[in-house]
Order: sequence, then structure tokens, then C-alpha cells
Amino acid sequence: MATVDVTGAFLNAQMSGEEVFVQLDRKLAQMACKVSPEYRDFIDPSNGTLVLQLQRALYGTQQASLLWYNKLTEILTKLGFVPNSYEVCVMNKGSVGGRDQITITIYVDDLLITAMTEEDLNSIIELLKKELKNITVHRGQHHSYLGMNFNFSKKGQVEINMSYVEDLLRNFAADLGTVSTPALSNLFEVDADAVKLSLKDSKTFHTCVAKLLYLAKRVRPDILLVVNFLTTRVKEPNETDQAKPIRVLKYLKGTSELGIKLCPAAKIGILAHVDSSYACHPDFKGQTGIVISLGSGPIFVRSSKQKLVARSSTESELIGLADGSSQVIWSREYLTAQGYKLDESVIYQDNSSTIALANKGRSTSDATRHINVRFFFVNEKIKEGVIKLIHKPTEQMIADILTKPLQGKLFKDLRTQLLNWQV
Repeated sequence: MATVDVTGAFLNAQMSGEEVFVQLDRKLAQMACKVSPEYRDFIDPSNGTLVLQLQRALYGTQQASLLWYNKLTEILTKLGFVPNSYEVCVMNKGSVGGRDQITITIYVDDLLITAMTEEDLNSIIELLKKELKNITVHRGQHHSYLGMNFNFSKKGQVEINMSYVEDLLRNFAADLGTVSTPALSNLFEVDADAVKLSLKDSKTFHTCVAKLLYLAKRVRPDILLVVNFLTTRVKEPNETDQAKPIRVLKYLKGTSELGIKLCPAAKIGILAHVDSSYACHPDFKGQTGIVISLGSGPIFVRSSKQKLVARSSTESELIGLADGSSQVIWSREYLTAQGYKLDESVIYQDNSSTIALANKGRSTSDATRHINVRFFFVNEKIKEGVIKLIHKPTEQMIADILTKPLQGKLFKDLRTQLLNWQV
């Protein structure tokens, strides 16, 4: 594998469509005139500014990202690459699933390239150098990509963490102690009578939560439940809210070395854990947790508040199962397009009544007769052999850590299973 950064990426693309003009202030206008003295004839004498028409895509303009993406995919298409039908920022060359397959993952101007042989990798890098001129290529077993550190030094696994944790702690938690869990049992409680934070403190609260979300969505899903709730409090945080991100920071300070470790199974297959907490929010809505892996370690994690008020824990679990199944099905389609041959995808559930409802595809009692039929689409996928539901005890349900603020040994055990990272 290799990671590639395209220097001045957007400037590779020509502006197209409507004309776009920029106005340079006096200082920038003088700098432009040093580069191109002929610009002096166009300086506005009243204020020293200069108006220019853009010929190339410029960072900050609305269309620049799309123009660059179109330019890059045009180049890759010319080199024989084809986009994955389910994720257009992943492109493949060669026979899909074959030993000559080369895959490029695109994130703006950062590319991650994988190939089965060094020769194939070298050839595509040389072609990119000819097309894009100014690129920086990194090889080896350690890579920094999108702020994450990837360690491939051990065969059959990759460890991923972020030095961002240290920056976060330095900015917000330098003098704090440590705690063993990111949230107390009162996480979802909202005190409507508490004093609202000042504008300054509200901005600090918002900034802190945004930075925690950035971390949680990448390598620290063990804090995702808390951060998901905190994002609902950034508009009007109060003094009781303020203690909750501080606790997360204390938790991170004591566990800063953690990340996620991915270890695929001998045969690639999707394993999903889906769980829900019933009526855990003040408005009686539930919380759904979803974890998807290809062996051990998460490739997808979500913790989200349910949009409906369920009338029972079984209904809440069925709502979560429907949401989780949709993500499982997309993951299957994506992996199939990448050339993997998959058996049934396994979804683990800890509610026997929910499994029975999904397998039957209909309500069997007055208590569940009101449940919307759209939540039974899972039954179709079971009949098609796409997914298979398997019961797993609650104490082994990894997604439980994403639905409620657990404490003690249970939290630590599930955290280890979620991250696949030993403390």
C-alpha cells in the first residue's frame, strides 16, 4: 500500500461553467503585481484592490471540490480505473477480486492505494506522477492518513490510533484527573431549570464537543454514545451539561493510548451487533447501537437516538434491527463490488422476541400488532439468504456499550471487544 498527497490539487482543474471573480485586498494585490507586473494596470486606485477572473479551481470556491474530483476521476478512468458502484470515491483497476486488482480510495487530495504486488503499486504511482506532477508518496508499514495513524507492521492486522487525543487533552484537560468510564448513569438527564452557559462558555462547549465527535467517529467509538448525546446540547448548553464533556476528557486522559485494531477473519464475512435501549431519553425515545466488523475490530459504528417512540423493548429492538440491517446490506453490496464472495451476513441480537418477529415477518400478538410493516423488511432478506439472525446474551452484546452509559467491568469488557484493543 501507499498514501499519496496531491500538492495544490484543486489547481489541476480548470474552472468551468459560470465565470468566477475574486477581489484581492491591497496587500494581496501588491503581491500579485510582484508576480505579474502587468496587473498594475488593473489596480483600483481608490482602494488598491484587484479583481481577477479565476482560470483554475481555487480552494474556498463552491465548485472547486467537484471540479477537482471530476479531473482526478477523468485521469484515473484514462488509466483504466472504474468506480465502485456503491462508493464512487473508491476506484478499481484490473480484474475485480483478482491478483492484479489495484484500488485507490479518494478523500479530496489524499489517496490511499493498495495492490497485491509492489510492481503494480510502483507502476500506478509512476503514472500518477506523470499526470499530476507534484505529488508526495509515502510507503512502508506506518502511514498517516486523514489524521489517523495506521500501523501494518504485524501480519494480518492493522492498528489505528490518533495523536489528536494529545492535542485535545492539551487544549481542554491539562489539569484534569482521570475516570474509568466516559459517562455516569445520568447521561440522558436534562435539567431544564439549570443556568444557561455564557456565550463564551457555550462556544467552548460547542468546540469541545465537535472535537470529541471528530475523534469518536474515527478511532474512539467507546465515547460515541456520550458524544452523540452531547451534540444535541450544543445549541443551549447549561451548567449541568458542562460536566459531561469534562468527564469524557478525564476518561480520555486515562486511556489516551487506545485505538482500534482490525483483524479480518480467514474468510471475509460481515458480522454485525445491533442493540437498542428502550425509552432511555426524557421524551421516551430509545437509543440504537450498531457495530459491524469483518472479523474483529469495527469497520462501522453508530450510536443514534431513535426517531420513533416505541411501545415496548421488543419494538425498540426491531426499529434498531431495521436500521442496522440497512447498513449491513449496503456493506455487502460494497464488498461484493470490490470482488469479495460473501456468505450470509450474521446479525447478533439479544432480544429473542425481536428475532422471532423478524423471522416470521409479521406480528403474532396484540402487543406488537401496531408495529409498522416497514420494519419487517428484514424478513425478506432472511428468506433471500442475505442475513441471518443469531441470539447473543446481553453481557456479550458489543453494541450495548453504544446504547446506555455502562459502568465497571461490563463497560471494560465490552470496550475491549468493540475496539479489539487490549489495555
